[in-house]
Amino acid sequence: MFFQLFPQNNTIAIERRLRKKDTTIVRIRFPVGSEFMNQKKLVLVSFVCIVSFQFLLFPFLVPFQEKNSFLYDRFSRWDGSLYTSATVVTDGIKFDTDKVSDGKLKQNLNSSGFAKLGPIVFLGDSQILSGVHPKELEALIGRPIWFLPRPSEQPEGMFLRWKEYERKIGTEPSLVIVNGSVFSLSDMDVARAHRSLVLNYDSFHKEIFTEIFLGDFYLKNLPAGMYYLLGRIFPFLRLNASVSTTFKIIGEGDEFSYSEKNLETLLLGNPIEKWKSNLNRNRFLEIEYSKNNGYLDWGKQSAYDGVCVPNENLIPLPQDAEAALQKTRKSSLKAWKELFAFLKARSIPVLAVSLPFRPDFDEKLSSLPQMSLWESILTEEEVSYLKIDARIFEQNDFGDYTHLNTCGMRKLLPLLAREIRKKLL
Repeated sequence: MFFQLFPQNNTIAIERRLRKKDTTIVRIRFPVGSEFMNQKKLVLVSFVCIVSFQFLLFPFLVPFQEKNSFLYDRFSRWDGSLYTSATVVTDGIKFDTDKVSDGKLKQNLNSSGFAKLGPIVFLGDSQILSGVHPKELEALIGRPIWFLPRPSEQPEGMFLRWKEYERKIGTEPSLVIVNGSVFSLSDMDVARAHRSLVLNYDSFHKEIFTEIFLGDFYLKNLPAGMYYLLGRIFPFLRLNASVSTTFKIIGEGDEFSYSEKNLETLLLGNPIEKWKSNLNRNRFLEIEYSKNNGYLDWGKQSAYDGVCVPNENLIPLPQDAEAALQKTRKSSLKAWKELFAFLKARSIPVLAVSLPFRPDFDEKLSSLPQMSLWESILTEEEVSYLKIDARIFEQNDFGDYTHLNTCGMRKLLPLLAREIRKKLL
């Protein structure tokens, strides 16, 4: 077989000698020279246009996704709504410690220790989102707060959140507060939902590739890692994750989840109406968390007004709800240890908090072993621990069976503020 190039008509002749005297010449046209370069440029330009189009359109499509996807995307932006600057009262006048310009007053604040202490950083899940109003807590403790909890959060996510805080904010905190619960220790759908949310709607984290315990949790295999990277090049790939993050057996971290418990309803319903509903709800959530520094009043679909209204319409517990929480996720125990050891190595004080569930649900979970395992880790890592007594709260202090409402939040804040002040002394 012989090959011959004919530049004048951009063809290559493939000569094959079939017999000694007979020759068959097949002419096949290939792009050569400038034509090949033009096609190469066309492919490159098309690729850049497709990627650019997806990057430009993706932020406008996220509000049409389910609420947890939307919240993870918005919380990853680290805007000022998640920060409260401390207000100090001196001589009957309130001062914002971050905006004081008077030299004498600033000197007085420095001598009193206010300006020497960094912010309080909160890491945790939706129990903190609904249980702590940052601005109201800040008024009790006189310290600025970075409020960084997210729905369905796991210890691996808290580690990533802290690493991102170091990169983007950098201010050494006076105290880091984390909350742990059976949901952040169990092998169940909440952990799987969190994995999907981080991979598809959170910021890009190189630590997922560099930290073994994170890679083992988020990337089960090589294709998962490739898909994670491709999703950062082609953002539309990440929109396919919405359904997997919406439906949970327990519904922890899923605001108003009781009204969205049926996958079949979503698939058989009108998608236009579903997207419209998502858009309206997400706009409401964005207004609420921005106005309230990240706080979300669970069980209410109206604007937060600070008024305690006991919940008289209690959501019934799911049948055999505790069955989904029987299995401990061993990788979460390792992740908790890694998080505490990391903060300890940097001499950052940590306060671990355990918030109760609604009394009837709390009683069902009392026999599970996860919290005992977590408490043993706290002892081993020498982490201060505040376990809130469930008997302080009534059934109607909860928006559902896992999240405090405004009434419950009002009972929690003084207890939490007292413990924080003790840690700051």
